[in-house]
This record gives sequence, structure tokens and C-alpha cells, in this order.
Amino acid sequence: MTELTEKIEKSEENVLIIKYGEIAVRGNNRKFFIERLLRTIRKNLDGMGDFYVVKEQGRLILEDRGGEIDFDRVIPKVLCIMGIIGVSPGVRVKDQSLENLKKVCAEHMRSIGVEEYKTFKIETKRSNKRYPLESREVSADVGEYILDNFENLTVDVHNPDLTVYIELRNDAYIYSKQIKGLGGLPVGSSPVYEQKAVGMQSVTPPASSLRNAGE
Repeated sequence: MTELTEKIEKSEENVLIIKYGEIAVRGNNRKFFIERLLRTIRKNLDGMGDFYVVKEQGRLILEDRGGEIDFDRVIPKVLCIMGIIGVSPGVRVKDQSLENLKKVCAEHMRSIGVEEYKTFKIETKRSNKRYPLESREVSADVGEYILDNFENLTVDVHNPDLTVYIELRNDAYIYSKQIKGLGGLPVGSSPVYEQKAVGMQSVTPPASSLRNAGE
């Protein structure tokens, strides 16, 4: 089996989920704004790895085809871009079966140090309307699995210590941290925003924002 085939067949992969704001509702200019974002992301990451961006509805998915993505290096380079409202380090899941979603959610929670939390909830967004289960059914079944496997956790749907998000799209995405970005419009898409963005492209969020995001 070739290295390329192995990558294609990977059922789970760490990715950076990039969320954009106002440009999503700008009508016919939407494609133009997204292309602006893509060019800036590629420029900021130039020379850092073999990165590729996948377009999903309302999301850009950043993957490193050269190996495991280094979130500590990549996130500051993306967060400083105007037009991005936030990013989330997460897992892309090819196998969207309920049993696999349960397993990957549990693995994700172990990886972030689940022993630090007492309460949790699962929040599912089903953008793929062909998925056989409703969002609430996925959340309930995965939540029950987490309860059975983590004795220290209880469910709190109103004010949980930890929220794990499941997004069902062309692939599934699982994440918990939400790190706030600058928002606004991409540089070059509006004279006013472009002036405000001068000097902000090099802003690097403090390390504490990466450690504490999502807590």
C-alpha cells in the first residue's frame, strides 16, 4: 500500500476547523470573499507545511498533507486573519456511523484531559440532511456512551464544564475548543476594513488564549 493510499484511507485525521462570519451572508460576493480568505491563509502558512483547505458549508477545513498538523504553530497564523471569527482544533471523521462517532468522541475527550471536567454535553449539528438520525438522537446516544465510559462525568445541558460538538457534513467533525478570531471582512474586500486590518495581520494571540479557549 502506497503512502498516498494510506492517507486516503485514514478514517480520522486532526484538522483545523475555520469559521467565517459576515462573508457568509454577502450574496453574490460570497465566493470572492472566500477566495480572499483562502489566499491569505495560504500566504500566512507558506513554507510551514503541505497544507490544503477543504471548503465545507460555512467552514474551511485546514489539513496538513505532509503529516500531523501542529496546532500550536498553525493557529496563531490563522487567527490573525480578518474575516475569520474563530477556529477549532478537531477531528475529521470519515466513518459517520453512530458507533464510530461514539468511539471518536471518547478518544477526543481523553486527549483533552477529561478528568479536569465534571459536567458535559454533546451538541450535534446535522448539515447533512441525508444522515439517518436527527441531531438530538445523535447527541443522546453519544452522551449515553460517554456517561457509561467516564464515571466522573454527569450531563448538564444548560451550563456544562465541557461541550463536545459534532458536525455532520460531507464528513463528520468533532471538536470542543472554540478560539475567537478577529471577525470582520477579509483584507481587500472593503476599504474601511482594509484600513483597520493594517498592522493586525501580524497579531499573534497570547499563548494563554490557546490554553484557556473552550474552558
